[in-house]
Amino acid sequence: MLFRSYKPFWKLNKAWSSVTFSRSNLYFPRTFTSNYIEGELGAITKKFLYINVNFDSKPTRGYDFFEPRVSGMKFQTYRYFRGGFFLSSDYRKRLAIDAGSGYGIYENDGRYVFNWRVSPRFRLNDKWMFTYVYSRQQHFNDLGFATFNGNDPVFGRRDAISHTNVLTVAFAFNPVNSMNVRFRHYWGYSSYHEFFGLNNDGSLGVTDYTGYNAENNDFSLANRNFNSLTVDLFYRWIFRPGSEMIFAWKYAIIHEDNQVQANLLTDFNSTTQMPFSNSVSVRLIYFLDYRMLRSEEHTSELQSHSDL
Repeated sequence: MLFRSYKPFWKLNKAWSSVTFSRSNLYFPRTFTSNYIEGELGAITKKFLYINVNFDSKPTRGYDFFEPRVSGMKFQTYRYFRGGFFLSSDYRKRLAIDAGSGYGIYENDGRYVFNWRVSPRFRLNDKWMFTYVYSRQQHFNDLGFATFNGNDPVFGRRDAISHTNVLTVAFAFNPVNSMNVRFRHYWGYSSYHEFFGLNNDGSLGVTDYTGYNAENNDFSLANRNFNSLTVDLFYRWIFRPGSEMIFAWKYAIIHEDNQVQANLLTDFNSTTQMPFSNSVSVRLIYFLDYRMLRSEEHTSELQSHSDL
């Protein structure tokens, strides 16, 4: 169900709302997996403030046939509801900001989600543009696949948290030459508190897997710690309409282990000490107008006939 109004009214330039319901099934065998509903209410004011309020929910329990990582097994999913909002100020101004947040609760005791994002952007002049993004995704007492105990999947209760920092600097030398540099650091980790076996009906049961280091019972071997530190530089030269050359350089550090760091700064310093890779690429796009070729060919034919 969708509603849109493009005619300005009251203090709004535009408004819209939508509600969508979907039912999913496994393709083969044809088996129910989930019911899903989502909706939003959005508007743009006459001062060009973007406002969006949204929600999504799984109102019934379902089944996930992929989370167990074993053919023929399934994991019973749980009901949840999440609500959120997003705001974006006027991009015509030198300083603008995007911000949003969401909070969701599950039927499981103590299981919830809290995410937020902020992104200021500053246009220094006609040549320089700076954009920064910080987002934090937090899943507390989440349930999901942890590891294998022999051939049996082990599920765990965990806190899964990620931080994303992105700084983008754009510079235009002139209308046909520009450069864009993006610095990005991503840190995501999951810290396990409890482990379960998986029953045939998809519910969680007991397991003899402990998952803890014999020397430190506070440290789980199933923990995951993932880091990605990248720098992307793009130089673009438009040497004729529709034709351009793009030079790209990429610096990357990708690392994964089960040593969850104490905080974001410690994790970043540790990541910079890891091995890195560099790559360079050049892409050329040339626009060839077939009509111009035909026109030149036709002109040549006319010229040859006139010479006769």
